Amino acid sequence: MIVIGIEGKPGSGKTTLCKYLSKKYSIAYVEVDKVVRDNGLTKVRNILLSGVTVLTKVAKSRKGVYKRKINGEKDKIKNKIRTPIVLKVAVGFYYKTLAKKIKGQLQYYENKGERIALVDYALLNVSDIWHEFDYRVWVSRDEQERREAVKKRDGKDENQVDFISLFAEMDIVKYGYGNVIHISNNGDKEVLYEKGDSLFKKIVASLEDCLEEEER
Repeated sequence: MIVIGIEGKPGSGKTTLCKYLSKKYSIAYVEVDKVVRDNGLTKVRNILLSGVTVLTKVAKSRKGVYKRKINGEKDKIKNKIRTPIVLKVAVGFYYKTLAKKIKGQLQYYENKGERIALVDYALLNVSDIWHEFDYRVWVSRDEQERREAVKKRDGKDENQVDFISLFAEMDIVKYGYGNVIHISNNGDKEVLYEKGDSLFKKIVASLEDCLEEEER
């Protein structure tokens, strides 16, 4: 089974793209938020978000600028915040449990004979699950539009959006973009859908070519 990870920062449009592709082509779709709800991980995630809110205040200097700086993928993160051990344990539990549940769901679809599966992979959710992906699709969006989308969708204030964005950048530094396919989202759903269609057809064609070679 081919696994396609649709990645990106919160509010980038990856879930919109996943739902469109899964419905149009009737393919398996692992929605991480649903996995969280179905497996009783919502409370753990809320605890983590509360911890993030606290660290937001700690992370800011008197001038309101984050002390932690990220200069590039290969650079180390400077001025690290001392993360409480309880929060670290909660993060570890959350990541490992969620990754295990997602892998189990992918195995379920493979056993059913599904040929392709989508995973809605938000940074800050399961930062190591991308090892399971055959294709990584990175959805990007204008930063200001993305931030406004997160505030509107999740009811976050400016500080919370700032810190969530910072954590996303930390994921990028730690795990990198890797060998990914980039899709730019300009806010027009129809254009996003067209790009998704084009990409999906190329992946399917590639899959069919591989199957033909195996049969030979």
